[in-house]
Formats: sequence, structure tokens, C-alpha cells
Amino acid sequence: MLKRLCLMFLLAVAVVGVSRAETDPSVGSIYEEARSGHVARAIEMMKQVLRDHPQSAKAHYVMAELYAEQASSQRRGRSSTKRSDSRRG
Repeated sequence: MLKRLCLMFLLAVAVVGVSRAETDPSVGSIYEEARSGHVARAIEMMKQVLRDHPQSAKAHYVMAELYAEQASSQRRGRSSTKRSDSRRG
């Protein structure tokens, strides 16, 4: 009886783990969001992945890449604004 209960518990945990993983966005879909200019949305998707997989080195690496892209985009935006301001004066 106890053996059967333990087996059922392990099966339930496995099913929940699989279903949770199926709801996480794929790395490909996250990169696609970023490539299409939606870096902030890609970061939100990665936050979900990291909540479900906090020990994943790959997830942390992808998040670092996204933060770097976001910072780079912001710097490019500021520099183009400065150039357009200097042309007006």
C-alpha cells in the first residue's frame, strides 16, 4: 500500500513537472521576440523560465544576453537622439 502510494506520488510529481515545462516559452521563441525588436517582452518570457528553472545556467546566460541587448539598444537610442538634437541647433 505504501509502495503504491509512493509510486503514485512520484508519477504525479513527474506529470506536474512536465506540464510546467510545457508552458515555458522555448529559447527559440524568446530569441525570435528579441530579434523582432521586442526585447522587453523576451525578458519577461525569460523571467518565467527562470522562475520555473532557477538553477538553469542556460536560462541565466540567455537572460544576460537579453539584458546586454537591451542596454545596447538604449545606448543606440540615446546616441541617435543626441545626433538629431545637434543637427537642429
